Amino acid sequence: MANNIESINLKPNSPTKTKLSNRNEWKHPFSTMNFLFIGLGLLTIIAGYYLMSSGISSDPADHTTWMNPTAVDISPIVLVIGYCVIIPFAIMYKQNVEE
Repeated sequence: MANNIESINLKPNSPTKTKLSNRNEWKHPFSTMNFLFIGLGLLTIIAGYYLMSSGISSDPADHTTWMNPTAVDISPIVLVIGYCVIIPFAIMYKQNVEE
């Protein structure tokens, strides 16, 4: 068992050390602006669901009537903007970085 541990090559010029030093650094594809746009999209989606829930009647027997036209007209538009515009834009957004 001790022979196996002693046989490991830990020299500074070993081929494995050289291969590791030649690798490129991985950079996260999202910047701070991407995360801000994702947060804006999530807030828009939450606002859309809140607007949709405002139209539900408080009377449990009256489940067929929507009391607020905002829930029927505006909230689906807000949800579509959040899901189909802001979130995809946040994923695809890339800042121009001059090197």
